[in-house]
Order: sequence, then structure tokens, then C-alpha cells
Amino acid sequence: MSFVRLTREQSKKRIEDLVKKFDKNKKQYLDNSYDETNVRVEFIDKFFEALGWDVYNEKGAFNDKKEVLREEDLKMNNATKHPDYAFNDRGQVLFYVEAKKPSVDIKDDKAPAYQLRRYGWNKKLAISILTDFEEFAVYDVSKQPKAKDKAAAGRIKFLTYDKYIENFDYLYDTFSWEAVYDKGTFDDYIATFKIKGTEEIDNKLLDTITEWRQNLAKRISLDNGLNAKELNIAVQKIIDRVLFLRIAEDKQIEQYGSLQSILSNIDIYKRLVEKFDIADKKYNSGLFKKEKWVDELNIDDKILNDIIISMYPDGDCPYEWSILPIEILGNIYEKFLGSEIILKNVANGKTTAIIEEKPEVKKAGGVYYTPKYIVDYIVKETVGKKLNDILMLKTNNTIEKIVKEADKLKILDMACGSGSFLIGAYKYLLDWYFNQYVKEENKYLKKKLLVKTNNGVQLSIEEKKRILTNNIYGVDIDYQAVEVTKLSLFLQMLDKQGKLLDEIGTENMFMLTEGEILPDLSNNIKCGNSVVGTDDLLKYVNYNDMTADEKIKINPFNWKSEFADIINKGGFDCIVGNPPYIKEYTDKSIFEPLHNNECYMGKMDFWYFFGNQSIKLINDKGLISFIATNNWNTSSGAQKFRNIILDKAQIYKYIDFSEYKVFGSASIQTMIYTMGKSDGKEKFYFDYYKISDNKSMNEVKQLLVNQDNAIIKKRINIDRNELKDKVISFNDSSDEALLNKIKKYGDIYLGKNEVGQGIVPALDDYFIVKSLNKFNSKEKKYIKHWETGLLDRYSKYQNEIYLIYLSDKNFKNENIKDYINIYNHFEPYKKELKEAKIKYGTPNKPYYYVHRERDERFFVGGNEKIVAQVRCKRPRFYYTVEEFYGSRALNFIQTNRVDMKYLVALLNSNLIYYWLKNNGKIQGDIIKLEGDSLFNIPIAIPSDKDVEELHKLVDVITNNKKIKSDVLIKENIVIDNKINNIIYSIYSINESEKEYIEDYLSKLDW
Repeated sequence: MSFVRLTREQSKKRIEDLVKKFDKNKKQYLDNSYDETNVRVEFIDKFFEALGWDVYNEKGAFNDKKEVLREEDLKMNNATKHPDYAFNDRGQVLFYVEAKKPSVDIKDDKAPAYQLRRYGWNKKLAISILTDFEEFAVYDVSKQPKAKDKAAAGRIKFLTYDKYIENFDYLYDTFSWEAVYDKGTFDDYIATFKIKGTEEIDNKLLDTITEWRQNLAKRISLDNGLNAKELNIAVQKIIDRVLFLRIAEDKQIEQYGSLQSILSNIDIYKRLVEKFDIADKKYNSGLFKKEKWVDELNIDDKILNDIIISMYPDGDCPYEWSILPIEILGNIYEKFLGSEIILKNVANGKTTAIIEEKPEVKKAGGVYYTPKYIVDYIVKETVGKKLNDILMLKTNNTIEKIVKEADKLKILDMACGSGSFLIGAYKYLLDWYFNQYVKEENKYLKKKLLVKTNNGVQLSIEEKKRILTNNIYGVDIDYQAVEVTKLSLFLQMLDKQGKLLDEIGTENMFMLTEGEILPDLSNNIKCGNSVVGTDDLLKYVNYNDMTADEKIKINPFNWKSEFADIINKGGFDCIVGNPPYIKEYTDKSIFEPLHNNECYMGKMDFWYFFGNQSIKLINDKGLISFIATNNWNTSSGAQKFRNIILDKAQIYKYIDFSEYKVFGSASIQTMIYTMGKSDGKEKFYFDYYKISDNKSMNEVKQLLVNQDNAIIKKRINIDRNELKDKVISFNDSSDEALLNKIKKYGDIYLGKNEVGQGIVPALDDYFIVKSLNKFNSKEKKYIKHWETGLLDRYSKYQNEIYLIYLSDKNFKNENIKDYINIYNHFEPYKKELKEAKIKYGTPNKPYYYVHRERDERFFVGGNEKIVAQVRCKRPRFYYTVEEFYGSRALNFIQTNRVDMKYLVALLNSNLIYYWLKNNGKIQGDIIKLEGDSLFNIPIAIPSDKDVEELHKLVDVITNNKKIKSDVLIKENIVIDNKINNIIYSIYSINESEKEYIEDYLSKLDW
């Protein structure tokens, strides 16, 4: 059964029918016996179907790629559950809808509102909806909810069912499928209210875990006599284990309330250790591995009681562990790892435990967690590229062969922190493997690589374990970070695994796997200093004088022995991450063991060592992608690092965030490069993209999806020998100086009232006719010669088609039936045209009006105008005084501030071509002559003599273009050169600058 989305008009009619149905039987529906399931099936499902959503997944999308995840997909045990509906945009939840039966008082009952806000806040959403169809409440869910909040807290819209039609435009333009996927008005709505997903939950949960840590540390330090190192290890182990078990309960992997059940006894820690022992046998991962000194700690019952109670709803816990994104835990732990427990002497010779920021973190200016959208981009550019390359292999590929190739991929983060990049890579792999297996679902069900549930299929736990241990690798110098990475990967492996238990029950979890549930990651995630090897330490002049603790702190790592198999086979396939940025003057101690490193020099950044090491560790066809500071290409302290890249590597893509703050309040300027081993050739090139600093986070996310919308895109050519010992400038000094010089001559710039857009008929074909024969003279007044957008420089391509141009501005007082031939032309298309008006947002316009008529002064005859082709490889501008009704593929310029023939000569010149290629909107190799591309062109005011000369040349070349002649083509080249030379002269471009521009343009495909 194919899914068909309703038009706007059909949507309104469908909702109107639902309203009438509800109103007719309102008493029955408001009876307490009419339950939530019924209202969902009869009304709420149909309501959102009417708004264009594929509620029943008729398109057959897999898992999270469904447009709407319904409760059947999400339900948990009786103690906790997910929201009734999650509305998705390509796997990203946009908003939740929580359904209640109509007898519930949504307007005033605070419990349902708290429940919805709790869901949305935990998922870091902006808005969500609470409805029983009789009532419809929209909530801002970006702020922490409180159980005592009134129902109206955070509510930004409330409607009753009898107001749906009156508010149809609001409902459709905010929550319809079209509003999300097509028109973007859902995002506009959020922006209007200045609502955005907030990091408040990150900070709140960090505060909560920090409080647990502080209380545990103080109590344990008083009662157990541990040193600071032991205290840090013990406290983290307890928190990690308790947190894992509580999350596992909500994911239905552990019995719900299992932790809570031990609170009725004394000696809570003893009972907790028993839980850990059971978990160790069940999971066998190292997370719960018995350590006598930890198990025998003396911990006060009250401390543990308070922690465990605070993790459950009846303890007013604001967290919904079942839907809390793993990335949030990573964010929290990244900051958690930036501090440590230290013992401080207090009165009477006693000590107490306090938490302080680690010295190295303090020196580095804090801990900055990598945003998920950055992680996703880097993973896609590396892991995604590799997997796509595998799918492109042409030689008789079966799924087995494709999967076998994917199994070879080894993915590394050499400064893994809390594991965010490894989680991203692992999730990408899980989706990829799943998408391969479902192509032959029955086959892979038999192989037990897929498992079937009442909601479909998904990867088996055993296969998730295999992929994790086979493909994912990480290293970090911090032991705590290594443990957190393992914890995060375990949680990711078990994410949504509760769905498998809908039928078989929690007690049969072991049916889902051949052995223990969690894998041993000791061979995958390791602790060590990624950039200091044992050989480096032996070269270290102070090595023999170092204490054992100093050597442990450096923690050298031997790649050849720790990952022998991978290194012996050539290295890793993908290396990703966010290496630590530390200037030498802020922490000289970490640089000392690396003074003999080939990358070391003064005034450098510590991350250069990671960049260098990644080139050593990647295989010949591998991909490296880091987010790091963006000044390495010109910094004097990066000269050796640049030379290493020139000698041993090559860049494939470069994203320069410029002034945009990826890490929020941090003033770090960053970039992302993707590179690999050198191909041995003297020259290479890469695509360079620069993002404006005034972009919002959502805009930057979109730019990373489609880099062609970056403010600057360039293809950078690199000559390895020429740049040796030099800076690598992406906007070299010649370009920069020349562009600044051109800009200096900008006496005026075009204003918005001087630029007009072309007409949008919608639906175009119904407004276009190929002949005027059937129309009378009265009707021909409204039928215009139609230009569809094909221009040349100084000329246009001829076509013989016409546009019926009716609008409120020229036809308002006319009756369409008085123009019988026009009426007869549109009548057969009346239904489609009305639907188009609804679809494109002009429902009140008569069906025979063009959708966007624009400002007609730009089109009429007798007015000077310059027409610009919006998309072109080389700028194309055409001057005319004739009538010119053009399509959306054209823009129009009219100004009285500068001579128009001079202006067309300027705009068609090589000077402005060069300007636009460097400062204009670029999409691939296409220039987009719209918006700022036009408004930012610096226009010099020429002398009268230059204007007079250019007039003559423009007239000649314009007339010549009308005649097809080889002789005239040659003459036009001469004229073009004359025009260019005059323009160069007006902008005082000297001969060497002219040669530079001409050489630059000669390399482009005209």
C-alpha cells in the first residue's frame, strides 16, 4: 500500500471531519470508559495523518527512520514508558506527542504536563504536544520541569477541538510534515518564540552526579583511609555501576526497581556489592569486575539511600533514563573527567575530600565537549565514506562479500575522552550493517544476525557485540576516561534493546546472546599516552631521574605491541577525534617527553603531535578527520607539522569555522580537516569551505550537510615543494590584497529596492502558452513574452513562449469570465491550481493568479534594466529597455545611482567574475547571483569619459550578439578585452594584478 500525503486543502477537510465526528458523539468520548487507545486510533492517529505524516509507516521505513515512532515501538514496562509518538526528521526526534483519554483535564491537570515536559527535556527537544483530541497543548520543553509545576507552566499554545479549523493555518504551518520537511516553518516557529534545545539537562545531570561524587568521596575518605588515587577510582566505579544498572532498568534489561529494592535493608553497600556480583556474571565486561578493596569499603547507608532514591520518579527524579541520549551522558562525563577528588587537610589533623578542576584542564582553559553534529559530520566523512566505497565495488558483490569488506575496517580515536566519536562511529556501523542484512531478512534471521520482535527486526546483541569488538578502538591517557568510554559503548550496544523483550520477558535476556551480554573491551579501549611511546621516554633526558609516579603520569603507549595486528597490516582505516588543544606556555610538562619528536618546536600546540601520530598510524588508503584549532596553517609553531603534512599526507577537505564558536562560549577558532597518506605526487588539491561567524547552530548544521552553502568555497592547489617551510594560506596574500583593493573602490552598493526577483507562476506549465492565436486583443494585454532564464553575456536566448500574467495588482477589478479565452484556458486545471495555491502558501489568491507576481516595474518596457542569470558558471548580465517578464531563474537590477550600461559592462567584466568566485555564493562550480552576491559587489563611480567609451562598446557587443557570425565573434573578443581594460583602469588594477586575475580565471571552466 503506497502512502499519499494530503494537500493542504484535503488536510483541512479531513480535520474538519474529525472535529464534526467528535462533536457529534462528545458525551460518549468524554466518558471515562473511552480510553487512550481508542482516542489514538480514532482521532489522534488520523489527525496527524491529515497533517501529512506517515503515522502507520506505510512506506516501510526501518526503525528510527520512520517518520513517526508510535507507542507500540516504544513501550516499556508498567513502571515507565516512552512518549506515545515521536515525530522524526531522518532519524532525529523533532517533537513528542503524549496522548491522554478525553476525560483527562489537560488544561488544568499538572501530572500529564509534567510527564510530557520531562520526556522532552530529557531528549533536549524544544517543543512537544499534549493532546486528548478534545484539547491540544503545545509546551516549551527546553527547561527543567518540576513535579509541582502547574499545568500551564511552559505552555505556549492551548486549543480546544472546536478551534482547530479556525487555527488550521497555525497547526498546518507548524506541525505538518510539509512544515518540517519542505517549508521549514516548524523551525521558524521555534525561532519566533526563541525556543531552542538547551544544555540545561547536561548541566543539571552534571550537578547531580557531582553531588553524588562529592558526598561519596567525603564519606568514604572519613571511613576508609584511602589515598586520593584510590578514592577517585572507588567513587567512579560505584557511580558508573549504579548508573549503568539504573539505565538498564529503564531499558528493560534489568528488572525495574531492582536497585530500589535493596533500600529496605541495612548495610546497603553490602547488598549493592551483591548486585554487582550478579551483574559481573551476567555482563562479564570488566565493568563489575570484583576488586576486594572496593567491595569491602565501608559506606554510610544514608549516602547510598539518597543517591538511589534520587534516581527514581518517586524521589522526584527529573531524568527519564530510557530516553536520555547517550551523548548527554558523554557530555557530562567529559566535564566529570575534567575534575578530580583531592584530599585536603582540615582542623585537628583530619582530611576531607573535595573536588577540583584538574591542573592540566585548568591550564587548557576548561573541558569542551564536541557537539553531536560535529561528531556526526566527521564520522560521515570517514566511516561513511569508507562504507560507501565498499558499496560501490563492482565485482559480483553479495551481501556476504560487502560485509566481509566492512569487517576489515578499523576505526580509532586516539584521545577518546568519554567516547563521543567512538559512539558516533559505532552507531553509524550498526545502521549500515542492519541496512545490509534486511535486504535478505529471512536469511539473516536464520543466521541470528537479526532478531525478530513484535515490532519488526533489529540486529542481535551478539552481532552488536561482534561489530563493537571488531571495528572500534580507542586510547586515552586518563584511566577514568577509558572506563567511561567503555560504559558509553556498552550503553550504546544495549540502546533500544528493551524492544526485544516485549514478548520474551526480562528474565530470558540470555536467550538473546550466546554468552555474556557485554563484551570484554580491554583489547579495544586502552589507557596510555597516544603521542609518547616508550622509545620517546628512553630519549627523554630526565627519564632516569623521574619518580615512578612521574613515569606513570606520562603513561607511555607502544602502538606496535598494543595493536600489533592492525599496525602490521598497515594501520587503521579511519582515525577521528578532537585532540587536546594545549599551548606549550600553559603546560610545559606535557611537552618535555616530546622534545625529540620530529614535530616538536617552540610555540606549538599539543594537538599537532596527534596530527602527526595519526599520519603514522593510518593505512595507505585511510582517512583522518579531526576538529582542532584553525591557525595551524599559518602559525609559526606549526611549521614542522605543516612540512610533515606536505611530505607524508594530503588534505581532501577543509572546513574553516572562522569566527563561529563551535564550543559555545569558548573563544577557540576551529576547523575540520579530512586527510590521508600522500599519493606521492608533487601537487594535490582540496576543497576549502569557510563558514560565517554570524550563523546559528542550526544553520551551521545545515552547512555541514551541504557545504556548497558555505560563505566561501575554494579549490586550493598545493605544491608540496613550493610550500616547504612556508605557511599554507587558503586566501593567499595576493588574493586578499587584491580583493581588499577592489572593495576600496566601492563607491556604492546595490540596495534591496534596486534588485528584483523573477516571477513564480506555480504551477508553471498551466500559465504558459506557446501561441497567442486563440486570444483576443483585450486578453493579450495580460499575456507576456516569457523568458525562462537562459542568458548569455550582453544577450538573451530567443524563445517563443508566453506567460498569462494575472495578479491582484493588474487584475483586481476584473472578472475572469470577461476574458473568456483565458478563463477557458485555466478552467480544466482549476483543481490542481487551487491545490498548488494551498501547497505554496497563497491559498487566498484566485487560482488563475500567478503565485508570486513580483514588482512589475522591473519587467515593463521603456525602463532600463539589467537581467542576471541566477545560476551560472560565469556571470551573465544582459541590458535592455524592452519588456522582459522573466522567471525565478533570473534577477533584475534597476538603479538611477549609476549609469546602467556602465554597470552591465562592470558586472560582465573579468574583474567582477574574479570577485564573485572569491566573495560570491558558490555551489560546486556554480555562482549564485542572488542576495549578498549582488549586494556586496563594490561599484566604483567612473568618469564621464569612461562611461561614454563603455556605452559605445556595450552597444556594439550587444548588437553583434544578435547576429551569428564568426567574424563578429572574434570582434566581440576584442571588444570584451577593451571593456575589461577600462574596468581595470577604473579600479586602478596594475599590470601584474591584471595578469594575476587573468591567470586565475584561465584555470576555471568557462
